[in-house]
Amino acid sequence: WNTQKSRPTWPAEKFIEGARPYREHFRRDGIGAFDAPYLPLNPRTRKIGETDRWEAWDVVLDVWPDVFAWGVIVVPKGIAAGERRPVVVVQHGRNGLPRETIDRHVSFYNDFGAALADRGFVVFAPHNLYRGEDRYRWLSRKANTVKATLFSFIIAQHDQILRWLETLPNVDGHRIAFYGLSYGGETAVRVPPPI
Repeated sequence: WNTQKSRPTWPAEKFIEGARPYREHFRRDGIGAFDAPYLPLNPRTRKIGETDRWEAWDVVLDVWPDVFAWGVIVVPKGIAAGERRPVVVVQHGRNGLPRETIDRHVSFYNDFGAALADRGFVVFAPHNLYRGEDRYRWLSRKANTVKATLFSFIIAQHDQILRWLETLPNVDGHRIAFYGLSYGGETAVRVPPPI
């Protein structure tokens, strides 16, 4: 604590590099990580919605055998050839679904994913495993027996999602933000550090 009006600043690179071992420690020993290699992405999409400002698609990506990632990507219309836009990952809460953040008029989400797409951001709304109250808790408890957690699966899914997003010609892979509400907010705190 001090009363000085300004303090010196330092470049972020040293902090980022110094944090790397702590991030890996958090992933391995805090969240838990599986050593199984990822499958090729194998993206499958289908158009599910459109407004005068954006188009939306369901996306399914392979992670491991019998494990996949899915969500909804919302892409603003009028992106020029070669233009790369920032992405905002918008995460639903417990027992939610991706479209609730986009076009289902759920009061506590207020379609904030669509509002971001209206402002020109590419939006990705992933589905997470915390749906079906007892079912996801069973998975979490089983994962605990092998030093893993529910987020061990979720982080693997998000790894694949990020890999896929970076392949898209209209996405700036260096500008990806993550925002979630309720359990989605917990996900927004737990997923980015180890990735």
